[in-house]
Formats: sequence, C-alpha cells, structure tokens
Amino acid sequence: MNNIDYLKELIIKYNLETYNLNNPNNDLNIIINNNTYEIQNTIKTKPIINISYKKYNIIGNNILECYVILQYIFDVSSLNELANLNWDYKYWKVNITSIKKLPDWANILNCLLNLIDNFNIPIDIQQLEKIVTLNDKRGWGGERPREIYYKFGFPLYTHSTKKSISNSQRLFECPFPICKINPYRKAIIINNNNEKKCFTCGTKEGELNYFGNICNFEKGHFDPHINGCSNLSGFQCKWCNSFYKDKISWNIHTGKPSFNIYAILRDAPKLVLIKQLKQLGFTSTDFE
Repeated sequence: MNNIDYLKELIIKYNLETYNLNNPNNDLNIIINNNTYEIQNTIKTKPIINISYKKYNIIGNNILECYVILQYIFDVSSLNELANLNWDYKYWKVNITSIKKLPDWANILNCLLNLIDNFNIPIDIQQLEKIVTLNDKRGWGGERPREIYYKFGFPLYTHSTKKSISNSQRLFECPFPICKINPYRKAIIINNNNEKKCFTCGTKEGELNYFGNICNFEKGHFDPHINGCSNLSGFQCKWCNSFYKDKISWNIHTGKPSFNIYAILRDAPKLVLIKQLKQLGFTSTDFE
C-alpha cells in the first residue's frame, strides 16, 4: 500500500485495460495533502465526490477517476483486485454533494455506496424509494438506476440482469465499479423529417398524452439497450418509453415491432397471465 503523508503532486497514468474509464492512455493529476487525494481542477459547481476509508480521503468530480486513486493507494492493478481486498465497511463512506440540486446518478450512488449491511443482498424497490426519492418520476424502477450499471460500471442488478432476484428487487453487489462500462451507449436520434412526434404512439410535441399531460419526449431506443443492442433511437414520449422498455424492438426502416415474449410475460399481472393460461386449457393445479 502506498503511504504518503505530505503535500505533493502526483501523476497516475491509466489505460482502458487497467481502469474502468472511457478515455484510455491518459494521465490523472492529483494533489496530496496528508492523506487527502484531490484531483486537480475539481470544479466546485459540479457534484463533488468524497470517498473516505480509514485515514484516506479522495475528492473529485468523476466517480471512476476516484477509483483510479483507490487502486493507486492500495497498489492493485485492477478493480476486481480492489473489490476483493479485505474491506472493513464500518470505515467506508461516500458523500456526493453539490451547490445545486443533485442529479439522479448522484442520489443513487449516495444511497447504494453507503448501504454497507446490504451489499450483495436483494433489497426491495419500495425500501430504496423510502431512502431516496429520485427526480425521475419513474423512480428506482426507471431508467436512471440502470445507468449506474451501464454508464458507471457499478454492479446494480435487476431481474433482467440477474434472474435470481424478483422484478420488485434490486441487488447491489459491492461498492466497486467492477462491470465493464459502455461509454458508447448513447442514443443517436434518427428523424426523417422536422416533425417531432413519438415514433410509437404518434403523439406530437405539446399535445396531451394518454394521461392528459403535456407530451415530454425522451430518446427511445429502437432495439432496447437493456439487451446491449443498437444505439439508434427516435423521439419517444415518456409514457411509451417507460411502458415498452425491453418488450419490443422496432424495425428502424419499417417501424414494425418485434415482440420479446419473455419480457411481456415477466411484467404482466399474475391474474392476467392465469386467465390467459386457463383459456389455453391449463387448470388451477398447473399454477400451484
């Protein structure tokens, strides 16, 4: 373990193979003051991450860069090695603050990284909702928590990515970004005309949606990125984007749907499923 107890500057060289970052072969400039490691040019108007463990403090704007410093301090060459060290989590704390309203990714990580007693244990979405209310009205069942896995590499699992947990649960394996990030998972809008309308239901910008609310648009993937598919997307209203999720893939050229039967059955109400199965000739004993 590197042990530096005086003021100095440090340059950490990193690459994509060793660290979970999307800009490989770069340098990270650090100022060390006693056992506080602060990334140079940390911007105070952006969310500031402070990771503390025992006598060490790490400060910066980029959560993954903070883990680069952790790897340096504990002298390991990979995040998996870092995660497998003997951690005493009673000394572990992460605090993300901002002079502005915290974005959802910061609220989610503030919660998950401090769960401590609940690492690698399924936790109900309702319990998470009580701990932190997200800005996104879809909450912990929506898109923002899933970005923690794809964008930052933290092992936050849903039923889609870990079948051993239920739809109403999430599992946060450990407070280390050990999953490979997908920095290119960015929705690329395909729009053949200047008219802005939902490519699935046709609701236009400013019109009322099915719930009587003004239509708000999001980038809806034609082939659900939950499955690690295409980045191509179109304008999709918030209702459709939330409802369809990974249930349907849309042909970019024809607009025709391709149904994911497993996802449809997974999210269907149990009573509806039983009713349909009975119509197919199954009896009540088949569901016991």
